Parts: sequence; structure tokens; C-alpha cells
Amino acid sequence: MKTYTEEFKKTIVELYENGNKNKSELAREYGTSEGNVRVWIAMYWVNSNISSIEHFATLASCRNVQIMLKLKLEIIN
Repeated sequence: MKTYTEEFKKTIVELYENGNKNKSELAREYGTSEGNVRVWIAMYWVNSNISSIEHFATLASCRNVQIMLKLKLEIIN
């Protein structure tokens, strides 16, 4: 199994993000699979948006708690 450096992966993602090439073109040109390119792009997105994802999860959790409390109050009343 071939391994790729973080710098290589970052370069691929940057080329994709800049709109220079699509996933298939990048995979072909750089000798990797389109699946690898997809995974690297997804990982980059998650890593660069982790604070947003954590914030969303917190909000969702708070919202779920609010709904549960409201339902309990309705049952009591």
C-alpha cells in the first residue's frame, strides 16, 4: 500500500479547492485513486471546520435538551 506525505495531500486538496482540476483529473495526474482524493478533501474540510462542527453539535445537543424539557413540562401540566 502506497503512503503519501501530508504535504502531497495538502497540495492535492489546494489544487482542488482552487478549482484547477476535478478529482478524477488530480488522481490521474498525480498517480493516486479518486477515492484517496475524495478522502483527503473530506478530511481537510472536517479539520478546517472542526470548531464549526463542534459548535453545531453543541447547539443540536442544547436544542434536544430544550425539546425534552418542553415535552416533560407538557406531560406534567
